[in-house]
Amino acid sequence: MTLNEVKYRIEALKWYPVHIRWLQEKIAEKEKQIQSAKKCGDDYIVNGIELLLDFYRERLQQIISAQETGLNFLRQYADNETDYEILIMHFAEGKTYMQVADQLYYSERTINMKVSKAIKVLTENAKDVESFPY
Repeated sequence: MTLNEVKYRIEALKWYPVHIRWLQEKIAEKEKQIQSAKKCGDDYIVNGIELLLDFYRERLQQIISAQETGLNFLRQYADNETDYEILIMHFAEGKTYMQVADQLYYSERTINMKVSKAIKVLTENAKDVESFPY
């Protein structure tokens, strides 16, 4: 796996929660629409919405699985628990370097260097890993 592939994989961790929330909102919306359509007795619309609802649920499971794969990748190939924690805080939780530094009692510059080093170590440790699936 190349450096860019590792970066793409850990950058994707930022977007999984966004996608999950969006799908959960869509699922709730479609469930309400089904209830309304059932009250009106419109089975044709209910069937159509149920198909879409099934798609959203399946996609949600795929995204959750992809997120778990990304987190497992970090856990498996990170050099140590501190690197893993810093990468999770920055990429998966979306915290800035300053926020991570404040929480872990480091300077912002140290966190910046630790993230860069951790990504390089991930790349080296995962050099024989295929780049997909995310």
